[in-house]
Amino acid sequence: MKRGFDSLIVEISPSPSISDFKQLYIESTNLSTATTTTSITARRKKSASLLQNHRHPSTLIPSQDAQQLHEDISTIINQIINTNMGNIYENTGLKFVLFLGVQGKEYIDIITERFNSLTANSSSSQSHILFISYNLQQEDTVPDFPISTNNQCSSLVNHFKIKDPLGGGVYPLDYLYVIDKNFLIRCSIPIIINSNHRMINKNVNRHYSGLSSHLNFGIELEQLPGFVEEYITYFNQG
Repeated sequence: MKRGFDSLIVEISPSPSISDFKQLYIESTNLSTATTTTSITARRKKSASLLQNHRHPSTLIPSQDAQQLHEDISTIINQIINTNMGNIYENTGLKFVLFLGVQGKEYIDIITERFNSLTANSSSSQSHILFISYNLQQEDTVPDFPISTNNQCSSLVNHFKIKDPLGGGVYPLDYLYVIDKNFLIRCSIPIIINSNHRMINKNVNRHYSGLSSHLNFGIELEQLPGFVEEYITYFNQG
């Protein structure tokens, strides 16, 4: 019997691009002003609670357990900041070192927008947010946010051993390191750029052992400003 395949039309939709994911992220974060206001209020209450009770952030590594950065790595971080600050930088605050991979780099404008209010705050004026990635240009961000050169990116990625196996051998995994004024690593945590990646990664690891599990925990993109503010609040207590 001959089957009527000629009348069957199969329509295949193209896979979503990074720009599609980025647009979805922008739309999802702008859906509800009320939700955003509630989130900001909750973050401020949490920071106030930390200030009152002198509680440390849950992801904080105690100083006695924190790893001391090698001198050459500390020098690179200072160079990145000094290039932006015109050699007037004083090492008195926290350094939030954001490693951005192929996908994370596409969100740099959103991240800087979220952080602008923090850098404008006098309480965070001695803290710095650094962007580390490959082929970054100053126009990708704003003057208040130092960026790495390709050589600096390579040195830092190799030191922290966070090279993305799918990043062409040059891009890092999306990661955040919090470094104090004594160049102790007080936190290291993956950044979840797309929350769908966490779910996919868990499903894959359920069936295939030995695969990277770095996305099984971490902080999501929209949580970054609150995360940074929590650390700044705690360390400002002295």
